[in-house]
Amino acid sequence: MAEHETLRHAWQRFGAFDTASAANQTRFLRLRSVILIVGVVAAAAGLLSTAASDAATKDPNGPGAMMESSIRWLTFTASLALAGLFAFAARFDRGSAWVLSRRSAELIQREIFLYRTRRGPYKAAGGDAAKLDAILAAQLHAFNRDAPRQFGLAKDGEFGPRIVRTPSGQPLGLAGGATDDGLSALSADDYARMRITGQRTWYCDKAARARSRLQIYHVSGIVIGLGGAILAFAGGGWVAWVAVTTAIAAAVASWSELRRLEPTAAAYEHAASDLDDVLLWWRALSDDGRAAEDNFDKLVTESEAVIESENATWTQDMRKRVAELKAEAEQRAAAGKPK
Repeated sequence: MAEHETLRHAWQRFGAFDTASAANQTRFLRLRSVILIVGVVAAAAGLLSTAASDAATKDPNGPGAMMESSIRWLTFTASLALAGLFAFAARFDRGSAWVLSRRSAELIQREIFLYRTRRGPYKAAGGDAAKLDAILAAQLHAFNRDAPRQFGLAKDGEFGPRIVRTPSGQPLGLAGGATDDGLSALSADDYARMRITGQRTWYCDKAARARSRLQIYHVSGIVIGLGGAILAFAGGGWVAWVAVTTAIAAAVASWSELRRLEPTAAAYEHAASDLDDVLLWWRALSDDGRAAEDNFDKLVTESEAVIESENATWTQDMRKRVAELKAEAEQRAAAGKPK
């Protein structure tokens, strides 16, 4: 077990950050979805309360007068809940924790692949395990030192090396007849199949899902807008519901913007295309070319640069968006406090 102990620790740290990222993302998105839903309910209840009050004035014994009290209580409850949710989000939304833990996980994973390919800072160590481990330990320490101090970035638990598997579920075969264990050194072809092809497939799948969801949101917005136009055309008491459909459409647009679907899909498509170019270059090389150390260096360096650029851009974009949402929540929470 002492063999590859530092690399095992790197995988342990990666697993902790990866798990924390997923948990914090789920919590953040659930809270934001609840805020949007309650916000729509509060807006709708407020509009209906006004309409019911007007109806009660015209006909004290009509259905509007009977519903006025219930709608007023719904408006009060929804507004109070919304204020409470903003106060909670201002303190506990975990958006920053999600982004920072995702960033840390990606940096560690990049370092693991540099270690396993003996590229980057690890090339000078050759096959000396002690030197390799010393470099990796120093890199992990630097990540930890430079990371922003924020609670909730890591999760307890035992996390082993991440093994790349074939579609049938078997560990991916490596050059020389071994199978992937998350620890063994990787050849250039191993790296190309494991890291580049795997990451390119991930980008393509994620981009396709983002485009599909974006299309659903666009269609939903159009349908809701048409519904509002029909209500406006119907006139009478239905006109009050036009503002409700507008609030729902705004909520759908806000959710789409929160998920950053359009820029994320574009970034993933661009990264996948860049990785495909690297693979195309690599496969066009002769056997002697693929055996050259300089080309191995170029393969790893350019591939990791593509992945790092995409992740750094995503991190910057999401940190800005999360900061805006947090500032909004703090303002709303402060506005709801008694003077």
